[in-house]
Amino acid sequence: MATTFESSVSAVSQGHGMRFVSVACRELFPRPGIRYVDVIDAPPCTALLAWSAERRDMPGVVALRRAAADMAVSMSDSPDPHWWHTARGSAR
Repeated sequence: MATTFESSVSAVSQGHGMRFVSVACRELFPRPGIRYVDVIDAPPCTALLAWSAERRDMPGVVALRRAAADMAVSMSDSPDPHWWHTARGSAR
């Protein structure tokens, strides 16, 4: 059983399974022996960020919230479904 992304990708490359990943993985994690196939009839999925109220103002959480807000703005302004290409470097 794979417990990390890397171990699951390794298992797939060795022919020991399959994994559903986001569209971004195709470009961000190219691997020899792995073929990415679009699942065109899969419903869209949503990712969420969460933190405890006590940690809301910690520097790391503040930075994460700011980066997520910047990415959301970039995504809403772009008709490009691959908005993450331009948003990845926008965190301040």
